[in-house]
Amino acid sequence: EEQIVEAARILGRYAPNVVIHPGRHSAWHGNDTQRSRAMAILTGILGAWGRSGGVWMLPKVKFPGFNDGRPASPKAKQSAVKGEYYFTEALTQKIRRAIRTGEPYPIKALFMCGADLLRCLPSPELTREAINKLELLVAIDIMPGESVMLADVILPECTYLERHEGLISVETRELGAGIRQPVIEPMYDTKPAWWMGRELCKRMDLEQYALKDTWEARMQRQAAAWKIDYKKLADEGYVSVPNSSAPYITPENQPVFKTISGKIELYSEELEDEGYDPVPQYKALSQPEKGTYRLIYGRSPVHTFSRTINNQWLWELQKENELWLNIKEARLLGIKNGQMVRLENQDKVQSPPVRVRATERIRRDCVYVVHGFGHNAPGLSRAHKRGICDQQLISKYKEDPICGATGMRVNFVKILKEA
Repeated sequence: EEQIVEAARILGRYAPNVVIHPGRHSAWHGNDTQRSRAMAILTGILGAWGRSGGVWMLPKVKFPGFNDGRPASPKAKQSAVKGEYYFTEALTQKIRRAIRTGEPYPIKALFMCGADLLRCLPSPELTREAINKLELLVAIDIMPGESVMLADVILPECTYLERHEGLISVETRELGAGIRQPVIEPMYDTKPAWWMGRELCKRMDLEQYALKDTWEARMQRQAAAWKIDYKKLADEGYVSVPNSSAPYITPENQPVFKTISGKIELYSEELEDEGYDPVPQYKALSQPEKGTYRLIYGRSPVHTFSRTINNQWLWELQKENELWLNIKEARLLGIKNGQMVRLENQDKVQSPPVRVRATERIRRDCVYVVHGFGHNAPGLSRAHKRGICDQQLISKYKEDPICGATGMRVNFVKILKEA
């Protein structure tokens, strides 16, 4: 309580030159829409939107849409990816459920492009069940991960250093465009995904949806539509749009927010109309029982999730993940720094052995591991059986009732010293 009061007074003392950072990963406990709203509302109460030292306003101008003259894809009458959530565009777990149940319609084939579903969805046993029900699974990837090796067809993609990847709209204080382009020709028997899509369209008599030439030619047409000098962009990697910066509120630069009123809404009638709390309400979270810890996970500054775990040079920098444990808890448990232990979650799922990192940099009621380790695929020769897979221990999750986000920090583990 004292820390909350102190934080409030510090924020008030320096407002509006304060930032309440939401973090990159926001799906925690199943209350994530309202928790994120609470942070945004607090920023509004402090007057920090559009203020120096606070939160920038996005550029007023945007690049126009670009579809390269191709017809829009036909839309399904029902959406398996949206589920029952009104405020949602797409949910991967709803696709998984539709495959397993056949509702609202059966899904017989799935294309995975750069996604290891067994390593990025909670309750991996449900993912495996869905994969087994498919008649066709196609993987477009560069790594032989667990999900890829279950595919009926593997289409080997070239890496990002071997392909064009389109223009990137960059919105910071100003509007700009970035570019990613190849530095070498594709090696071995690999192709970019856009080439695969084009060739599949041709073979399925869907050529009207196919790219008509090359991806770079499309990028050049997009640059022309955005009124950007493509040669300059390709040479420099980034170009900005002049006079697009408008980060601060002034009498001449009034903000418009993405709400029905166009203003900051502390009270949301739109949420109220759908039966949700119009103002965020505190609801207590489940807490770890004595002798257990909340399992949390995150990124490494060395690796990009599971994508780089087998990379020769990055693997040399970090070969496995560790279990972060508060040093005071380690002493109570009689666990030494560097000792090997196992984790067991609330559903009796056990991990392989993992090395303890006793540290003061974590709360006493939590343990932490870097996501992306613990691979069983033999093709990942360096990463094979290195560290533990946090996804294996995330056997339950809590869906946010408003947007359906999967809160995965709701699993609790105990530490088994007999590793």
